[in-house]
Amino acid sequence: MSTKDDISRVMNAIDAFATEALSYRNHDALRGGKIMEHETKISNHENRITLLETAK
Repeated sequence: MSTKDDISRVMNAIDAFATEALSYRNHDALRGGKIMEHETKISNHENRITLLETAK
């Protein structure tokens, strides 16, 4: 049989794990947003270079 202390320790461990998992998920979402932002900038940079090269 489990005591209240045992259950409390397990629940605390689950809470800590869940908090860390949510933190990683939030960081991944932020990184994904930054990657998409960089892709847009790179695409625009290539267009700008093309325009500069055709203007010569």
